[in-house]
This record gives sequence, structure tokens and C-alpha cells, in this order.
Amino acid sequence: MTNAPMPPMEPSPFMTTDEVARFLNVTKRHIYRLVSEGRIPIVKWGRLLRFDRIEIAAWVDRARRSPGGGQPWA
Repeated sequence: MTNAPMPPMEPSPFMTTDEVARFLNVTKRHIYRLVSEGRIPIVKWGRLLRFDRIEIAAWVDRARRSPGGGQPWA
């Protein structure tokens, strides 16, 4: 039996809470807050939370503001 290299796996279409937190550069606690407030799209299987990569990217795009056209930052 040979140890042939495994072909690369396709990335999952879903991200975990850790992955979303890293992607957005925020804490897991902040992600859980967004979930509890219904402000971020989720997929829930029982107690598991998953985040669709495409939906998260679209959610980030919807939150973009043009320079000078959005809220003034403090």
C-alpha cells in the first residue's frame, strides 16, 4: 500500500464562528452578539452555527459606505 497524496479538498461553503471572526477581524463574542441581534446571516443546525461564505461576503458589501457619503466616524 502506498501513501499517495490526497487531492486538495474543496473549501466548505460554510464557515465556523472562529472563521467568521477571523475574516471580519473581530472577536467571537462580537459574532455571537451579531447573531443574537439578528444582524448577520446564519445557518443553524440544532446548536451549530454556520455562516455561508457567499452570504457573509454579500453582507459585508451591503455594509460598505462610500467615503464622505456615510456616517461621520468619531
